[in-house]
Amino acid sequence: MSNLYVGFIRKTGKDMIIIYNILQIFLLPILVFALFIPKYRKKLIQQLGIKANLPPAPKNGKRIWIHALSVGEVRSALPLVCGLKKQMPEIEICLSASTVSGQETAAELLAGRVDYLIPSPLDILPILIRFHKRIQPDLYIQVETDFWPNRLAILKRRGIAAMLVNGRISNKSFQGYKKASLIFRPIFSSFSLLAMQTASGRSKMIALGLTPEKVITLGNLKYDLTIPDQITSHHSLGCYKKEDTILITAGSTHAGEEEIIFDVFRKICCQHAKIQLIIAPRNIERGKNIEELAESRGFSAMLRSTGEISQPNIIILDSLGELIYAYQICDLALVGGSLVKQGGHNPVEPASCGKPVIFGPYMDDFEEISQDLVSSGGSIQAASAADLYEQMQKLICSPELRRQMGKKNLDFIRKKQGVVEKHLKIIRDFL
Repeated sequence: MSNLYVGFIRKTGKDMIIIYNILQIFLLPILVFALFIPKYRKKLIQQLGIKANLPPAPKNGKRIWIHALSVGEVRSALPLVCGLKKQMPEIEICLSASTVSGQETAAELLAGRVDYLIPSPLDILPILIRFHKRIQPDLYIQVETDFWPNRLAILKRRGIAAMLVNGRISNKSFQGYKKASLIFRPIFSSFSLLAMQTASGRSKMIALGLTPEKVITLGNLKYDLTIPDQITSHHSLGCYKKEDTILITAGSTHAGEEEIIFDVFRKICCQHAKIQLIIAPRNIERGKNIEELAESRGFSAMLRSTGEISQPNIIILDSLGELIYAYQICDLALVGGSLVKQGGHNPVEPASCGKPVIFGPYMDDFEEISQDLVSSGGSIQAASAADLYEQMQKLICSPELRRQMGKKNLDFIRKKQGVVEKHLKIIRDFL
């Protein structure tokens, strides 16, 4: 094993890779200890390549390895996967996801669309080499984030093209990357091409020292996400909605936001009798705490996971893969992560459903997209909790305003579509 490490770092010739791999050797006891913790054991065993259901080595034809971090990245990959299978059905697709929730979402959305669903390997050389022997990709596609130095270094050493898709970089991340440029510049330079969502993202990558020819702007893959025309009985959330009721969906909320939302919701309930709220926490394990918080404020609330059929004031969506349906049935969407300093979440999905969208002041991670939606007239950025209440009041009181804003959002999204086709043209060139 020592010869493997020495040979690899000599051939890569990168000082940071050498340090990175030496540190891993000292951290191996922590990995061994984690294997004895039930919470982590199953996932780690799979990431080690044991009981991982790795694909057999390809006999002929091309194979693409797509990697996504978690739920959001898997959803971003969905339209690209569908495009690949439609236009290049002969190509095999392996897809990995780092988190358990990401793997579960991939199994739900991509089963039958990809050839193999695999765990994300630990970034340790012997493990990566085992995975590579089985996967043998002709192209590696990274969705948005989750950068691993050894993985990218091995791809580069073996002459396998690596492409970043749906790339994004917030102001906060940009400052962090600049401070640690010795680490991140070699990582980003390992990619053959970086396709960013926005022009500002491209500019930031170039400012980090990447050559302009290596960084392009293709747009957001979620612009091409197909929204289901109707909710199936299996996914039905419609049974929770009361007749003639205004339904607000607050998606991907973080700790500290529910208090703000409940305060605003209480004021709205004082003005309007027929109002309901679906709240979908980013971390579904927080569902019970949110239910208790809602009930302490005097609301009737229920967890979606209970399977109970009732029509309370507040439905807590503590389940995976259903937020898009909650956006589809709502009258007004609120994007979480934006009322506290979390950088916001992607507003494209609720906008794609033709809904008026509101988000708070902290949309740093999606600054350009959120401002474009505001400029289109379909979305609103609330400056404070008081402003959030005022803007919601206007929308609740005016069905016509909601209709107009929803249409403007949908028109904006349709004008931006065609992102997948741009990616497919480049992927063909790599293959």
